[in-house]
Amino acid sequence: KASALLDRLLDYVDRDMDVETVRPVIAALFEVGDDLPKDEVGGMHLTGNDMRISRLVYRLLEKVDPKNRAGMLKYEVSKAKALHTSLHLVQLLQDEAEEAPRKGEESLLTRPQAKALMKRWIHRLKHFTGDEKFINHTEIARFLYAWRQWGDPQEVDVWWQSHDTDETLLNLIAGYVSNLRETGAT
Repeated sequence: KASALLDRLLDYVDRDMDVETVRPVIAALFEVGDDLPKDEVGGMHLTGNDMRISRLVYRLLEKVDPKNRAGMLKYEVSKAKALHTSLHLVQLLQDEAEEAPRKGEESLLTRPQAKALMKRWIHRLKHFTGDEKFINHTEIARFLYAWRQWGDPQEVDVWWQSHDTDETLLNLIAGYVSNLRETGAT
């Protein structure tokens, strides 16, 4: 089970993974993260695989010299095939970069570094927007929301106008419903 493997990997980060393992592990997770089975969140399962991956990557990034962290992460995001996995991490790091200064805490990335990472993710997203896999992705609603928030809203409008079909609309609605169920919102 993917969730058990990710939990086990997290157990080994501190004692068995050195800085040389960080990049290959992140690259692998950004390659296959979206293809892992989606955990049911709720009941006994409080954490989904997307959060497990983000926690694992976060802990790995703590091992990287702060001067190299943003550059390495930008490079891995620029190659990511797992759009949702990388989006989840980018959002987490961006939120942390915004909140940490207000709380007097440190963050893994500075605000400018987090903003640059968001732009890099948008650039990577655009690489996939014509692909049927993108249109059928269960997280298309999150992708379009992030693109609109972090990128140029007019680009999203242009994309939508060229993909305004019943199928795309149904996928978008399904994505929103799935997100509502996942978060417990009604």
